[in-house]
Amino acid sequence: MSGSSDDDIFITQTKTCEIDDYNLETDTVLSDALNLEENYVKEAIQLPNFDLKYSDISDVETPNLPENAKTSLRFSKPLNDSDLKNLVKSGLSIKTENKTRWAVNLFSMWKKHRNNNNYEEKGLFNLSSQELNEALSFFIAEVRKESGDNYKPNTLYEIIISIQHYLRQNGRLIAFMDDQEYQGLRSVLNSKMKELSRLGLGINTKKSEVITIEQEEILWSKGLLGESNPQQLLDTLLFLFGLHFALRAAQEHRNLRFGMNTQLSVKYDLEGIKYLQYIEDVSKTNQGGLDHRKVSPKMTRAYENSNPLRCPVRLYEKYIALRPKNGTVDAFYLRPKKMPCSDVWYCDSPVGIHTIQSTVKRLCQSVGIIGNFSIHSLRATAATRLYQAGVDEQLITEKTGHRSNALRAYKRTSDAQQASVRVQVWVQFFKVGEIDTLKEQYTADVIVRAKWREPALDSETQIVGDLYDYHKYWNPKLSIENTIGDPKEVVRYRVVYNNKGDAYLSEKRIIKGTFMENLELNHFPFDVQDLTVTIASELPSYEVELIEDYDNRHIVNRLSFVDEQEWHLYAHTECEKKDLIIDQIDQSVKRSALSVKCRAARRPGYFVWNIFMVTFLICSLSFATFSVKKTRPENRLQLSFTLVLTAVAFKSVVNQSLPRISYLTYMDKYLLASMIMLSMVCCWHGIVTQLPDPEKADFIESIVLGCLTIIYLCYNVGFLILIYIFPYRKRRRMKQKDKIYKNELKGNRKAKY
Repeated sequence: MSGSSDDDIFITQTKTCEIDDYNLETDTVLSDALNLEENYVKEAIQLPNFDLKYSDISDVETPNLPENAKTSLRFSKPLNDSDLKNLVKSGLSIKTENKTRWAVNLFSMWKKHRNNNNYEEKGLFNLSSQELNEALSFFIAEVRKESGDNYKPNTLYEIIISIQHYLRQNGRLIAFMDDQEYQGLRSVLNSKMKELSRLGLGINTKKSEVITIEQEEILWSKGLLGESNPQQLLDTLLFLFGLHFALRAAQEHRNLRFGMNTQLSVKYDLEGIKYLQYIEDVSKTNQGGLDHRKVSPKMTRAYENSNPLRCPVRLYEKYIALRPKNGTVDAFYLRPKKMPCSDVWYCDSPVGIHTIQSTVKRLCQSVGIIGNFSIHSLRATAATRLYQAGVDEQLITEKTGHRSNALRAYKRTSDAQQASVRVQVWVQFFKVGEIDTLKEQYTADVIVRAKWREPALDSETQIVGDLYDYHKYWNPKLSIENTIGDPKEVVRYRVVYNNKGDAYLSEKRIIKGTFMENLELNHFPFDVQDLTVTIASELPSYEVELIEDYDNRHIVNRLSFVDEQEWHLYAHTECEKKDLIIDQIDQSVKRSALSVKCRAARRPGYFVWNIFMVTFLICSLSFATFSVKKTRPENRLQLSFTLVLTAVAFKSVVNQSLPRISYLTYMDKYLLASMIMLSMVCCWHGIVTQLPDPEKADFIESIVLGCLTIIYLCYNVGFLILIYIFPYRKRRRMKQKDKIYKNELKGNRKAKY
């Protein structure tokens, strides 16, 4: 989400907060909802103290109007104080009010927890300045999240500002950050924020990433953007409007209207070129009130282009033509019809704001683009591309509507992107060897290919074969992060060229070694494990950025899998971008890394037949001990104890196959449940000998035997159901990913030929 101002320009504004404890995880969530501007914080909301009535106006003051004057049309019905208060509230941000209410409720809960009668009896609004300074100082020092974790520094500041906002709304003119009476509060807040900053809280802010030209091309080429169906056309318009008009988050998209009062119109410039014009009416920096009466609304254009398939003007006109002809909804974005007609593709109902919020994220995830992409990424992309094109900053502010230096956050990111070299990485799991569950590692032969742009090698004569003087050129200094010991490694370099003749330096790294892997064994022996290769650069991330190779998919060679008897290797792969810390002292400097993983599912047959089945039979045999006469309890107990010791022995065998972990696997849970069952049988055999009445003992034992049988059957059937619901659900998901992966490979082959 965005910050309290437009300073955090990349921060996404797509998350929604609730009004309870809000699950407030980041400073930016609260900042966005407060939306406090400097002028707004410094002014209190005051209402005139009168109730206007007809009798308040004398006959002398009443002008002489013609009898047929329609005064009822000129003036509304008389209002009271409550109406005026509601009118004032309607001009306030809903998020601001929700967050203010949340902050005040949080303070009230703290008072009850503190059990301070003085604070509790008076209430927040009635506390004196001295009491308020004292109460808020203790409150800021003690407040925590529901989980017990600390809030981030800026969150504490925003809580105080929210309480100030509440007091100002109710006519108490105070300024916690300026008034002398609250010097103690400021000192506590300042010290607490410094303490939390030293703990590393609030250092990293989650920002929406910029969509690169290459990533946008992927969206077009994969058919996520286009005009062939209602959903695709709708997504394309939202994407293009975000880029061309730099709209803020989902709300400005949702505020777009159609009809007489629309912000969009098709026009022609002096040279006769058609364009689509957007005129802003209400936005974050222009809300139409007293503070913004001299602010000119943002007005920007999207010109038609030479490629009709990506022309915003043509796509806009097509969308308008496919809306309902007699629609009553004025919202611009309408829901696609499930069964569209040839001339009407959309329902007469608007697209929800949450759907708009998730559109960019959904599009990127659909084609495997990894990163923090949101609806705000379009605005960030618009400003960044303008900066990269060398457009004057004043013209960019006219495009984006910024009224502060916040725009320069895009410039800093742009400069960093231009300074960093993008290295494309492609990984092939050539041969996956043994997977060692006990040591949490696996062996493999892996081929890592990387390439990066090298303008120094551009020439009319293309270089063929290996490049031996590669040390003359820049190198990203790649390494494999999760290898154990000294793996065998061979590195070769060559020059490759794209269709335009641009030279790329290509590195081929062949690694044969052992790789560390943190195995998740909750579902053992029905588990699915990730087998990861992590490639990282030794250079900081502002110099090198590792990305996936656009032209090649990561490959798993399943035919050479060594551990086929114990594991099933899946065909698909997944990739994840990471930032690794270079220095623990200065954690702001990081290295770019890329983790490519394939997956293997354990074949549980060995454990099912040799552990589960044997344990099931042992536990089942415990019911046979009931056939021994009750007059010989020593024989009953001897047999039962023998079965318990056998189960313990099997538990020891299982422990030899697993690393020392602090949690229970599925097999552990089943064996422990069986041992508890055997122990219950032993306890009953000890109890039944103490019953004096033989007939009554027989009756009670029959009931106990029936109950134990039901319990035994229920936990075995329940265990089978749990296995099907949880571990095997993940396996079914892996099969679906395999199917999608194979279909994409077939599609790529057809595209090449």
